[in-house]
Amino acid sequence: QTRGAAVAGVIVSNPELLILDEPVAGLDPVGKTELMRLLHALHGETCKTIIIVSHDMDEVAENCNKVAVFNGGKIVMAGSCGEVFSRAEELAKMRLDVPLTACLTAKLKDAGYELENDFTTDDFLDKFVKLYKNA
Repeated sequence: QTRGAAVAGVIVSNPELLILDEPVAGLDPVGKTELMRLLHALHGETCKTIIIVSHDMDEVAENCNKVAVFNGGKIVMAGSCGEVFSRAEELAKMRLDVPLTACLTAKLKDAGYELENDFTTDDFLDKFVKLYKNA
């Protein structure tokens, strides 16, 4: 609730840009969902740009449309979630995880099944079910 109140306090100033560092860290699943729902609403109504700094790649995949990876203080990778998270080996060398959906997509590829998806849970499941039905 405190974090939500802090974000609400910033929102009243109608910022065009909002930068949040690990906004959902330490929150329970309900708190994470509520805060991310609030940020999505803000992005649609008030803020043109919301930048989230996070180490939680599942949260990034579910909520962000662009990703930038920093290493040594420089941007070393940028693009859509699909573009960035499909480079799992490079990310692992930088000691970064990928979303569970990216891991599962890679495992499927190793087993001979191509599954193009954006690494959100909904898109992954939708395309996996279609793949399964066609197999």
